[in-house]
Amino acid sequence: MKKELLQKIISDIQSVKIAVVGDFCLDAYWFIDESKSEISIETGQLTRPVKQQRYSLGGAGNVTNNLTAMGVKDVRAFGVIGPDPFGTEMVKVMQGNGINPQNLIIQEGNWSTHVYTKPYIADVEQNRIDFGNFNELSNATADRLIRLLENEIPQVDVVIINQQVLSGIHTEYFRNQLVQVIQQFPEKIFIADSRNFSEVYDGAFRKMNDREAANFIGLKKDADDVVLYSEVIEAADRLYKKFGKPVFITRGERGSVIVDETGVTDIYGLMIISKVDPVGAGDSYLAGRLLPKKSCKWVPTPILFTVRSWPKTSAMPVSGTIPKLKLSTSGRKSCKSAMPFSTTMAPFPPCAKVGSRLWFP
Repeated sequence: MKKELLQKIISDIQSVKIAVVGDFCLDAYWFIDESKSEISIETGQLTRPVKQQRYSLGGAGNVTNNLTAMGVKDVRAFGVIGPDPFGTEMVKVMQGNGINPQNLIIQEGNWSTHVYTKPYIADVEQNRIDFGNFNELSNATADRLIRLLENEIPQVDVVIINQQVLSGIHTEYFRNQLVQVIQQFPEKIFIADSRNFSEVYDGAFRKMNDREAANFIGLKKDADDVVLYSEVIEAADRLYKKFGKPVFITRGERGSVIVDETGVTDIYGLMIISKVDPVGAGDSYLAGRLLPKKSCKWVPTPILFTVRSWPKTSAMPVSGTIPKLKLSTSGRKSCKSAMPFSTTMAPFPPCAKVGSRLWFP
């Protein structure tokens, strides 16, 4: 591919409009310095002084964050936060990252902003403190969120559905309403990444990992079990026949499998020698996988930017931005890494269209 065409594809990505509806979370990192600890007068216990604190987006927020990191200028967040300081901080972080938070709803009662608080002593993470585990989405809030989404779907190119937690927005009532929205807009691309309700979102593309896909067809895999390639292919074939829409199955360091009307395609993973942090890798994959058709150009060979996990360092134990991409330009049905692309922060992975297939990172 000529450099000029590649630059044009990258530039076109910036005009894409994407809505993300889902469970928006905040990752809070509190770095404790025990050198300033003292005995609490009230409890007689040692205090845990926080020297530094950092906040980054998690869940659906990580998806939106990665989209803007890739250069998408119009990313709209649809979700629910609580009337608490963490909700305020989430909005602040979104605005700083170029994400539109105007469709985040505050539910006054029975809702706390989803926060995963991670205290660190030196480089060791301590017991996590979670907020939001007891949330209960009201039908009134669900209806309001659905109306906001319906009003803006005509303006966007793709809707990404994220379901991260059981105590999030995806109640049975909300799921039913969302399926109706999908059916109202058959011309739009919806893609669902759901930990617990993948079977629900009729009419949507689906993204899942290999263990989720295997369990979906009754193979019963535990978290530590290896899912064989033959099992992934069987799952991909059966899932496409069941849903009639493209399915993306991630396989960790083994890459991913895509199935659509043309059959099954393998995208091989890249070998990374250094230690990596896999937190947020699935969100990074989803963010890069489905940029809208309007940003794609016809090219003679597929181009894939494979989003992988990144080297883990104690200096920044936070997930979020996609920091490393690889460019692949090999054959159509199985794509292996061919050449390195750019440096540690390549923010614009392009997509390419080959025949009827869309190739995305």
